[in-house]
Amino acid sequence: AEPAARPASNGKGKKRKDLEKDLKRLKNQVNKREQEVQELEAELAKQADKLNNPQAHGLDPHDQTPYEAYEEQRAALDKAMKAWEEAYEQLQNLEAEYKAVSG
Repeated sequence: AEPAARPASNGKGKKRKDLEKDLKRLKNQVNKREQEVQELEAELAKQADKLNNPQAHGLDPHDQTPYEAYEEQRAALDKAMKAWEEAYEQLQNLEAEYKAVSG
């Protein structure tokens, strides 16, 4: 006699497990991106303070290097914020999908 066939498990449980794993990964990614943004914002604030009062920080007011560095840092912040926004949007979409599957 052949063994009885296993009842077909619904794919919903596996789908939910996969979504939970993806949610955890995305939450970590969002947190990491958020931390990057905060660090860049803090660094940018320090640079802005120096640029607003160059003599107090020993900077040559005619040297453009600090201004160029500030612009590069600002571009890095813009890029980090965009990456955070994309990750956050993916997380929101995945959370909505998870709710649909779970409940």
